[in-house]
Amino acid sequence: MSKSSSRTRRAARPLRVSPLIAQYVPALATGSPATLAPQTTRNLLVSKTWFGVTVNRYQNGYEIIFADGRKLSSGTPWGLLVQMFKGGAK
Repeated sequence: MSKSSSRTRRAARPLRVSPLIAQYVPALATGSPATLAPQTTRNLLVSKTWFGVTVNRYQNGYEIIFADGRKLSSGTPWGLLVQMFKGGAK
């Protein structure tokens, strides 16, 4: 058996959790899969307001806030444009 296949088998096994760690993190003791999704960052880079419409540029995307409270947000400016044409602001 080649080394790469044994590494694959080793990586596919669930991680063993020591009882010391499991007492502080109960989700690890039950064997539930951990979510490794990155936390969303909302660092505001630029904010402009025209005629009651605020456009915010964040580190991870864009957001438009209309004067009546409706919001649009997307990762790209083209995504905002698509949402505007679809009427997605609620």
